[in-house]
Amino acid sequence: MMRYFFKIKQLFSNIHILNKRFPRTYCVVYGCDSIYKKSILEVISHVSTPVFIEAGYFYLNIYRFLLVFPTFIKIVFKSEMRWSFRSFSIALKVAFLFQVIQSYKPRVVLTYLDNDSIFQFTARISSNIKFFCIQNGSRGIYDIEAVPNLNLVNFFCFNNYVIKFLSQSGYKANRWLPIGSFMSSFFIKHISEKSNFIKEFDICLVSQWRLSFYLESKNNPFFYSFKKMVDELLDCLSTLLKLNAHIKACIALCSEDEREYSLYKDKFLDRCLILKKDKNYEWTSYEAIAKSKITISINSTMLEEALDLNSIPLGYNSSGDPLLNASLPDLYLANSKEQFTEKIHHNLLVSSNLDSLDISDLKTSNTIPAYKVIQNAVKFGIGDSPQLFEEYLDQFSYCQK
Repeated sequence: MMRYFFKIKQLFSNIHILNKRFPRTYCVVYGCDSIYKKSILEVISHVSTPVFIEAGYFYLNIYRFLLVFPTFIKIVFKSEMRWSFRSFSIALKVAFLFQVIQSYKPRVVLTYLDNDSIFQFTARISSNIKFFCIQNGSRGIYDIEAVPNLNLVNFFCFNNYVIKFLSQSGYKANRWLPIGSFMSSFFIKHISEKSNFIKEFDICLVSQWRLSFYLESKNNPFFYSFKKMVDELLDCLSTLLKLNAHIKACIALCSEDEREYSLYKDKFLDRCLILKKDKNYEWTSYEAIAKSKITISINSTMLEEALDLNSIPLGYNSSGDPLLNASLPDLYLANSKEQFTEKIHHNLLVSSNLDSLDISDLKTSNTIPAYKVIQNAVKFGIGDSPQLFEEYLDQFSYCQK
């Protein structure tokens, strides 16, 4: 019980009452500070001037603040939610977000926090505003258990496999929209096409090192399993490179922590090119993948985005714990060191002809870059014809059989 009181206290510490009227905007973006924020705001700025709302923080005037409480009561009684501190906390956050959004009187609200339950609940109780969400990361069993049975609104996602997996896991959507990865399409258009990357490497390892895995693994079974898989994948790659001197590999680090760099440097010496994370250049991992024939990791989102960059993904998990599985078909998973080596050699043979792979579920029939689809969705959404918006989204809608 104290935990819920602490959360409510934390909620109210993030509420800011401003003595002003909010300017009307046609488009609101809900999210957090990340690479997605910068890219999405840049794309949308070509068709609208969006207002950014940071998740978990609520800025509103006294009028809207007073309206939060009737909204809260309405949500509690109309949603038929179970009466508990957790439910009341969620309802209160939804009421605050609803009133913050209403302050701007937008026509379109979008987010790249697709599994944010507060956003999804707010979308369902809002009328005359068009909501949609953009997949920002891999969605595996771990994510499903963290946020179960979510109802998604106009969900722009990576591919058909994501839809099948989420549907089988209890997720629902009023409209599934498989258009590919927003970030990889943005990278291709704004970075890759200008640089014309060639395949310099056979393998790119996308690091998933976390300091917490090493500091807390004794007390956290999940961290322990993840650390074990990270270490095991490094052993697999190290052995492969020792036995196959002709194979060229690179490693894209995920942090600026020197301890991560030292781990890989000590392990691989000069057998791999290690690419440090650069806070001034957010595309290091995408560039490394674009230059590689195969992309390996445990369950990184980059695995799902690799095919967009003409790199074959391979997730590694020998633990037997499905929570660590990459969100990929079995064809692109290795569950032992032997299978890892076998699939690496096979994928190197076919890497020059991706059409020979069964990638139907990992690709979409959409020929328009995902970033352009989002841009057009905003353009039609802020227009005067709701029908045109609906018709545009219907072009990309996935029909489940």
